[in-house]
Amino acid sequence: MPVTPSETSLEIAYAWRASQGRRARQEDHCAIWRDDENEASNAPTVDPRQVSLQASEDGSRLAVEGNNYQAASSTLVVLADGMGGHTSGQIASRAVCDGYIRAFATLEGDVGPRMARALADANASLTELIAADPMLAGMGSTLVAAHVGSDGLRWVSVGDSTLLLYRDGVLQRLNADHSHGAILDQQAAAGIISEEIARTDTRRRALHSAITGDPIPLQDLELQGFELMAGDWVVIASDGLLTLDGDEIATLIHDHATSTPPELVSALLAAVEAKREPNQDNSTIAALRITNRARDVDTTEAPTARPGEPLAAAAAGVDLDGRTITHAVKSPRSEPPRSQPPSQPRSQPRSEPQARPSRADHQTSGPATSATTSPTEDNDRSTLGIVLGLLVVAAIAVIGWLFLAPLVTG
Repeated sequence: MPVTPSETSLEIAYAWRASQGRRARQEDHCAIWRDDENEASNAPTVDPRQVSLQASEDGSRLAVEGNNYQAASSTLVVLADGMGGHTSGQIASRAVCDGYIRAFATLEGDVGPRMARALADANASLTELIAADPMLAGMGSTLVAAHVGSDGLRWVSVGDSTLLLYRDGVLQRLNADHSHGAILDQQAAAGIISEEIARTDTRRRALHSAITGDPIPLQDLELQGFELMAGDWVVIASDGLLTLDGDEIATLIHDHATSTPPELVSALLAAVEAKREPNQDNSTIAALRITNRARDVDTTEAPTARPGEPLAAAAAGVDLDGRTITHAVKSPRSEPPRSQPPSQPRSQPRSEPQARPSRADHQTSGPATSATTSPTEDNDRSTLGIVLGLLVVAAIAVIGWLFLAPLVTG
């Protein structure tokens, strides 16, 4: 049966790396799970605490090995940033990360419900650990789980670890930030506090939600499928990456747009290290590059595109020449910008609810007083004017008579 390479699907290339920064321990953990049926499926993931390390000139420790595969089907990236002091942070991040992947891999059904259920199971894994060893009480972890498949990107997120999308020169944060710093930044944007206060507040890194084994206060879930396009970069990272600002991250991705994921991740980590922050946090970064993958299809069964519509667009819902984007499922959080030729790379904040307005914004004024009058009021005013005029004339006449009368009689 004749075949021709006329259909295009998305291919996912990915890699991750970790840096210990200037911390005594590596409390980040990252793992990748692939839903492939080939022999490379579910290859062992690498613990960032076990990869080979090399000391840099400034004394930080940089991981130089990590996962690097080409994913033919779907990929789940899970990143956790532990907290709790001593070894508790390491234990928490690994338990959450591995517990999430174990639950997701064993559950059946659609991806979205599996991701939500896996979050509950990962939280339960900490409950069990703390019950077995009360000395671990107080430990916790952030979590970002991002699933990339043929039908888009889904994610589950708790805490302040980051999920970024880079498309056509624009960088967006997709997931919610559950740190106090996010609230401070919203207040600064609303003019409630100054940017300086927001930037220097010692509570910036405090979390309003984390996985601790107790009920999770805040979670961010996108389970319907956020459409991805060829050329997109998806970056998942712990908060150590945020030593760089949004424009710096966007510029680095722009400069490595055609590079491999390992090259981009290494460039981002090198830029973080170059800042030489005296208390640089652990930085773990996973990058996924979305590209087109041509494959042979049976020409007798190939779909017929409408006039002027690329053949692949009929199946994928995307005009591959980059002019338009058709969203099969629109995210309630933020839509990607319309595809345009990239100019200067720039960062764009994720759409967030407005910060609580100041009390003055809630004050309401009474109903406005009308500037116009009725015809009855106009008539009354005219009559009153005539009467007043006559009284003035009479008064002048009386005064004049009183003044002139003595002269006449004299």
